[in-house]
Amino acid sequence: MLGVVQLGCSYWLYARAIRSVTALEAVLIPVIEPLLNPVWVFLVRAERPSAWALVGGIVVLGAVTGRALWSVRRRPSGPR
Repeated sequence: MLGVVQLGCSYWLYARAIRSVTALEAVLIPVIEPLLNPVWVFLVRAERPSAWALVGGIVVLGAVTGRALWSVRRRPSGPR
């Protein structure tokens, strides 16, 4: 039940919010969520992530952000 409600509510909210954000923000929002899980655990349970977990999160976030920025800048601007 928790998974159905948790996923259902989050995707419903995401589908409503995606109408009012840019394409870059729409790409980054789902990527940031799993990367923030260790932060929430640290804040609530005081469990520290390992150094490799932090490095991995930085690599993933950097790669996805770089790719999204690169693809947005590559597109020609103007009417189609």
